[in-house]
Amino acid sequence: MGQPLNGAAVIHAQGICEKERGQLARFRPSAGVSSTCREHEATRRSGSRRRSGGVRGDRLCPRWLTCLLGLPLTALLAFHNPAIAQTAAPSLEISVAELSADGGTIRLTTKNSAFIGADIADIVHRDATYRGYFDTSGNPTGAFRDKIFLAGGPAGMEVSSITMFPRTQNTNGVGASNHHVLVDVTFSASTSPLTSDVPVTLTVHRDLVLFLNSDGTMSGPLVNGDRAGWINLTAPLTVTRGVSDAPLEFAEIPIRLTEDGAAATYRTALRQDPGNGKTVTVTISPTDTGAVTVSPKTLTFTGGNMGSWQTPRRITVAPVVDADGADEALYIEHSLSGLGSVTNGGSVRVTVADGNGIGVLVSRRSLTYYSNHARGAERSYDLRLATPPGSPVNITVASDNASRVSIAKIDGQTPGSVSPVLTFD
Repeated sequence: MGQPLNGAAVIHAQGICEKERGQLARFRPSAGVSSTCREHEATRRSGSRRRSGGVRGDRLCPRWLTCLLGLPLTALLAFHNPAIAQTAAPSLEISVAELSADGGTIRLTTKNSAFIGADIADIVHRDATYRGYFDTSGNPTGAFRDKIFLAGGPAGMEVSSITMFPRTQNTNGVGASNHHVLVDVTFSASTSPLTSDVPVTLTVHRDLVLFLNSDGTMSGPLVNGDRAGWINLTAPLTVTRGVSDAPLEFAEIPIRLTEDGAAATYRTALRQDPGNGKTVTVTISPTDTGAVTVSPKTLTFTGGNMGSWQTPRRITVAPVVDADGADEALYIEHSLSGLGSVTNGGSVRVTVADGNGIGVLVSRRSLTYYSNHARGAERSYDLRLATPPGSPVNITVASDNASRVSIAKIDGQTPGSVSPVLTFD
């Protein structure tokens, strides 16, 4: 699909086969052939009288074993363990994938999954292990907090508190339409200062999670009593340098900008009085001068009871438009003079979202297939660019599991490959 497309592309995704996604119980010898088994429809219709062996209605398909063994290994395992029967990959999103070494709060959102419930009704009807994660008021306990952690994180950064939001209605897929999908997690400060950013992995242990199944139901290790086959939810996170022990105090940080957007400001002042008659000069400089500009570039604080050392001063940070097509992350450094051997005043984190990217809009964020859908059932969505591009833009459309879902049509035409390329100009 290399021709230019002006406007939205209509993309149809197609379910592969009910045998792979259907209810495996229908292929048992004692249950007869499934009415959705199109391959053996003639066998099903060839007789409806009661037969010996307890089969009523439909005749037993003579190839029932072939049907069963023809299923993917994951489907056969799913018949025994619902943990492998998940229809869509569960995932975890973080509102802002940065956390200061000084500690702070981040918001977690589950996709195709949910957190175990904190409502009293949930707790009463679960076993003792489940109830151990909540107190009698439904608040997460230390056992719950210990199951959320930073893999590879700085020492001392542990979960100090958790706020679970009420159940979310009609979002996040059918099976998760009435479950807890939002959680605020607060981390304590690192016990040692960082000299550079640290990439870590935020991990939510599988015991805290309910997973979306192919039939729209939810299941999980604690609910099902089987801890084999389930996965932890993870998401990348960056722990940034803190400022709590710096000579300067900062407010309204970190700074987040858009390349072609407005400037932002933050405030700073000395944390302690440098002494009567002393003057402290602060030199302000970004680590990437091609990404932002700062104003003013220097500040002066005076000590003493009548000094300006505790009066906040405001610094303006403005983005710089470039042509690199990439986001930038940097620090604004504050060098000190007038405090003897103390020369590092602290750093302010700045991120700049690139303004040259081409936004892509889709009409639907998810497509759902069920076991009773016919073979080749199609679902469609529209895809278009948010703004006119300066030059042609190519977008590759692909299924991450071609054995389950394929790209059937684009603008009514069958694509020439399993991963067609759309060109917008």
